[in-house]
Amino acid sequence: GGGPQGAPAAGRLPGPVVVRTWSCPVIGDASRAVDELLLTQLREIVEEFAPDEAVIRTSFHQSPLPLALLLRLYGVRPLSGASIDFAGALLYVRLVPGETLDEDQPEPERALAIAAAAAFPLPPGDDGPLSFRPAAPLPPVFAGAG
Repeated sequence: GGGPQGAPAAGRLPGPVVVRTWSCPVIGDASRAVDELLLTQLREIVEEFAPDEAVIRTSFHQSPLPLALLLRLYGVRPLSGASIDFAGALLYVRLVPGETLDEDQPEPERALAIAAAAAFPLPPGDDGPLSFRPAAPLPPVFAGAG
């Protein structure tokens, strides 16, 4: 899942070198209140990375709009995501599930479609299968070993 519990898996993906997490109460601990400390933590992450833009990849039952609003407040533009709700000028690229985004697809394919719409397609030669870095070096495998 997303948030702190997903950090070990995110760290094994082939691209990211640094992984930071933010525990969003809507997704993770729903008992935690949205407060000044929570928003300060997100702002500090945004300031640390100073992103040029953000692609908000959400599950089919989540909206990118609350996070998009906060990221806009913290100076991140442009923002892209998939939302059935009208986003006004909040999202630079908005995919509409059921119209411009297939609703009947696995979550990883949904994430790739959102990224591609935001002008981040897969690189040449990458046909999209999941890949990861092993947690530890893999032992050698010898033919005929047994």
